[in-house]
Amino acid sequence: MPSPAYSHRPGGLKQHNKAYKTRHATKGALRDAAKGKVPSRHAAAHHSKLVEDQGRHARRNHSKLIGDNKRAEVQRQNRLFQGAHGVTKHIVVVPLCGDVQPQAVVEAVFRDADVPVPEHQLGTYTLQHDKQKLGFFPCNTRSLLPILDAVKAADFVLFVVSALEEVDVAGERLMTAIKSQGLTNYLTVVQHLGTLGPKDHANATKALRTYMLHHFPSCEHKPFDLTNQTDLRKLKLVLCSQHLKGLTWRQYHPYVFAQSAAAETGTLKVTGYLRGANLSAGHLVHIPDHGDFEIERITTNVNRHDPDAQEQLLSAFPADPAARESLQVDRQPDALDAEQTWPTDEELDAADRRVAKLKRAQQLAEQEAASRVGATPQPDGKTVWVPKGTSEYQSAWLADDQIIKASDAPVVAGEDDFEEYSDDGSVSDADDAETTAGSATTAPRKSVHFDDSQFDAQRDEQAYRARLHAAKEDQEFPDEIDFPREVPLRYRLARYRSVASFRTSPWDPYEDLPVDYGRIYEMRHWKQLHHAPDDEVDLEADAAVVGTLVHLYIRAVPKSLETIIRSGTAFVVYGLLPLEQKMTLCNFNLSRLSANLSSISADTETDIQNHDLVIKSKDPVIMQVGFRRFWVQPIYSTATKGGTNNVHKFERFFNPDGAHVASCYLPAFFERAAPALLFTPRAAATPRGDDDDATMQVERDAVIGEEGPLALTATGSLIDHDTSRIVVKRVILTGYPFKVHKRTAVIRHMFFNTEDINYFKPVELWTKRGRTGHIVEPLGTHGYMKCRFDDQIHQQDTVCLDLWKRVFPKYTTRVYRPGELAFKPASQ
Repeated sequence: MPSPAYSHRPGGLKQHNKAYKTRHATKGALRDAAKGKVPSRHAAAHHSKLVEDQGRHARRNHSKLIGDNKRAEVQRQNRLFQGAHGVTKHIVVVPLCGDVQPQAVVEAVFRDADVPVPEHQLGTYTLQHDKQKLGFFPCNTRSLLPILDAVKAADFVLFVVSALEEVDVAGERLMTAIKSQGLTNYLTVVQHLGTLGPKDHANATKALRTYMLHHFPSCEHKPFDLTNQTDLRKLKLVLCSQHLKGLTWRQYHPYVFAQSAAAETGTLKVTGYLRGANLSAGHLVHIPDHGDFEIERITTNVNRHDPDAQEQLLSAFPADPAARESLQVDRQPDALDAEQTWPTDEELDAADRRVAKLKRAQQLAEQEAASRVGATPQPDGKTVWVPKGTSEYQSAWLADDQIIKASDAPVVAGEDDFEEYSDDGSVSDADDAETTAGSATTAPRKSVHFDDSQFDAQRDEQAYRARLHAAKEDQEFPDEIDFPREVPLRYRLARYRSVASFRTSPWDPYEDLPVDYGRIYEMRHWKQLHHAPDDEVDLEADAAVVGTLVHLYIRAVPKSLETIIRSGTAFVVYGLLPLEQKMTLCNFNLSRLSANLSSISADTETDIQNHDLVIKSKDPVIMQVGFRRFWVQPIYSTATKGGTNNVHKFERFFNPDGAHVASCYLPAFFERAAPALLFTPRAAATPRGDDDDATMQVERDAVIGEEGPLALTATGSLIDHDTSRIVVKRVILTGYPFKVHKRTAVIRHMFFNTEDINYFKPVELWTKRGRTGHIVEPLGTHGYMKCRFDDQIHQQDTVCLDLWKRVFPKYTTRVYRPGELAFKPASQ
C-alpha cells in the first residue's frame, strides 16, 4: 500500500517578511542606484499628473504627439536648405597638419562636380549640388582665433589631415579649442594618400581612423580620400543628407554668416541668411572683436530670384527708447546714495574755512621753502632730484639725462646726497610726501627702470622665475605668508577677520562692497530668464524670420572693420538677446591644459618662453564666452559647492591640478553651460609695475607665428551670474613650539610684539597634526606667547592661525581687438 504524500504544515513560528522594505529608499541609496543618471526636466514636464491619470491610451497619444513634433522640427530644418534659393550650408575646412592645403579640398570638390571654382564671397565658395547650396570656407592658415570664429557659425567642419605627417602640437591645441567651444557635424578628409603604396595606404587609413575615434568616439565615417572619385561623391552626399545637430548655446541667438559686406559713411551693410532665431531692429548686434552696435534697419529683396531687386523693409529702428535696447552696459553709481543726512549750511561754511586755512598754511610753507636753496621749476612741472648743494641757477642748466625723477629715485645708502624739488622749486621731504597720515608704514620707492632692449630678455626671465617659484611655494605651503617684522600685524591685517566655521559662519554678501558693484547689474532670476528673452523676439511682428536673406544696416561702425572685410576671414554678425549687453559678475568652471608645476623647471629656454604656465589671480587674460571675447582680470577660487553661507576660498594661482572657478565682470549670457575659453599672451606675459597698473605686452600675429599671439590655457563653461558668491582670501600665520608641557606650550615666531598677541588673542589656533587651542597670554616683549590646546602637541608640530578677507575682481573689462599691442583697462 503506497504511503500518503508528505506535505509540510507551517507552525506558529513562521517568519513573515515585511511587504515593503525601505532599505533602498534613502537619498544616498537612490543616488547610487541611479549611477549618475539625471531625469530629464522635459520628460518630467511632459509626464504630468494629469496624463498619468488618463490611462494607457492617453499616455500613448501624448508620446505620439511628442514624436510628431520632433519629426516636424526635423522636416522644417531640412526644408530650410532645400531648393535653389534655400539657406546656404556653411562648411569650414580646417587644416590639422602643416603640409595640407584646404584650398585643394575646395578645388577637388568643384572639379568632381564639373564646375569651375567661382570667385569667393568673403572667403566662401558656393556650390549648387542636389538642390542645395554648399558654401565652402577654407582656412588657409592655422591661426587659432580666425578658425574658432569660423567654426562657431559653421554647419559642417571638414578636418584635413595628412597621410605623410602626424598632427603636431598646434593641430592638437586647435582640436582641443574647437571641441571646447562646441562642434556641430564633422567629417575628415585625408591628403597625400595616393603617394603611398597599397600596404602603407591601408595602415595610414587605419591610423587616421583611430586618431579621429580618439577625439570623437561617435565618428561614423572613415577619412575621405580626395583622389578617389567614390569618396568625393560620398562626401557630397553626406554633406547634403546628414541631419544637422547644431549648438545649444547658438540656437537661441540670431546670427548672419555674411555673404557680402560694405561700409559707407559709418554704416555697415551685411547681406546673408538669418539663422538661429528671429531678429528685430530694436535689438543689438555683436561683431566679434569689435563690440556691440545698433541696427538701423533690416531689409530683404522683394524678388528672391533677383539679387539686385528692390529691397523691402522688414524692421526699422524704433523711435521709442523703451522699445529698443540701449548700448549702456553698466550703471553710474551715486556716491551719495548711502548718505543718511545732508550737510547744513553751517557745516559747509566751516568746511570752506578749513580749506582756506589749509591753503594759506601751504602757501606760507612754500614761500619759506622757496627762500631756501632750491631748484628752478622744470618745464614739465614734475618733481626732480638733483645733487645736494646744486644752486637754482645750476639746476636750470642740467641736461635731461642728468635729472632723476622722484618716482625713479634710487634707494641706496647715500640717499641724503639727493634733494627733491617740487613744481615751484621748493625743497620737499620724500619721506613726508610718501607717508600717509595715520599709517605706520612708508610706501617703498620705485627703483630706476632701464628701458634698454638688451635688458628685456633678462628682466622677463627673472620675472618668470620669480612667478614660478611663488607658484610652487604656494602649492607646497598654501596661504602661508611671511610679513616683515617692522610692520605691526594689527595694522597690516586690519581688514581680515576670523570665522568659527568656514562653511556655516554667517557672512553678509552685501557688506563692504566695492564701488564697482554699484556699476553692475544683479541677475536674481537668471534661471528664469534663460529662455524668456527668446520668446519675446518670436512674438514681435516686425522681426525678421529665420531663413530669410536679409540686409542688415548697422550704425556707427569703426573704420577698422574695412580691414577685416578685405582680409578674407569669416565675418559673422550675432544678435544679442535683451539684457545681454548689461555688465554683471560671471562665474566660470575652468580646467587648465598645462602640465603640473612640479614637473616644470625654469632652467630651460623653452619653459621660460611659456609664460602661460603660471597664471596669477587678477592677471590680465582673454576670456571667450560663446561668440564674445574680452580682456578681464579674474580671481580664482575653489570649485566647491560651498556651505550655507556661499563662501569659497580664494586661490592665488590658477594651478594646473583640478578645476577652479574664475569670477570676473562680463556682460550677461543667457545660456547655461555656455563654452568658455581662457587665453593668455604668449610673449612677455609678465605684469610690470603695481598690481593696479599691470600692462601686458603682446606681439603681433605675424611675429609670433601661425598660432597667433594667444595661447589656449584653460577651457570650461559658464556656471551662473551669482553676484552674492563670496570669495575670501586666507592668510595663515605660523608659529613653532618653543617649550611644551602637557597641554600648554610656548609658541614663538608667529608674532614679534605684545600688542599683536593681545589683538589676535580671541582667534582660535590649530596645528597641522590636528590639535586646536587658543592664546592664553603673551610672555615677554619679543612675541613669545603661552597657548593651551585640547591635547599635548608634538615638538615638531606647526601652530597656525587663520584670517580671512573678501576679495573682488577688477573692473577692467574691455573688448579684445586682434593685433593690439598692450592691455589697458577700459577707464584708460
